[in-house]
Amino acid sequence: MRSPAFVVSALVSTVGCLGLAILGAGGFAAFFSHAPLTVVAIAVLVMAVASLFAHGNLSSGEHEDRGDRWVLSAFWVISLLSAFLPAYTDRTDFWVIDGEAIRWVGVALYIVGGAMRMWPIFVLGDRFSGLVAIQRGHRLVTDGIYGSRRLLLICLYFLPFHRNNPPFAHLAVNFQEVVHSAQAGNADVAEPQ
Repeated sequence: MRSPAFVVSALVSTVGCLGLAILGAGGFAAFFSHAPLTVVAIAVLVMAVASLFAHGNLSSGEHEDRGDRWVLSAFWVISLLSAFLPAYTDRTDFWVIDGEAIRWVGVALYIVGGAMRMWPIFVLGDRFSGLVAIQRGHRLVTDGIYGSRRLLLICLYFLPFHRNNPPFAHLAVNFQEVVHSAQAGNADVAEPQ
């Protein structure tokens, strides 16, 4: 189990992002009037609780490319915008696609993507870092979830659960950052120690 500070941080950030989505949708009644959004809210809470049992970290480890730290700020800003904007554009019917059917497709992709995003954290345990860093006891894992499809699986997490296009732009931005981080990580592993 995590430290009390981590638990509070996870709770505050999860409730905060859900709050932004609810605000963007026009309030509790508007948000929870859509069954797919209710399921996503439950999935977010389940994933937040599951994350408390994962052993990933933000340690700089034994070797870190500090030039990649900018992505933490970018992820923070993108996360806040991604919490609010999809719900807001859905409510205002701006850049929307279809209706409930596409929401359910988004819910399925979100849940599968979230599970696929958390799986590597559980596999690597304390060796997983949100930073691109060589951790103590590091060894390159190239099988299972860390096979050739890892970037695709991570990107599934960023697909939308609302019926609009801005999350696709969000996916493109995050894909570039994920590829950049993966390339930096591969360069770190390739460096002689």
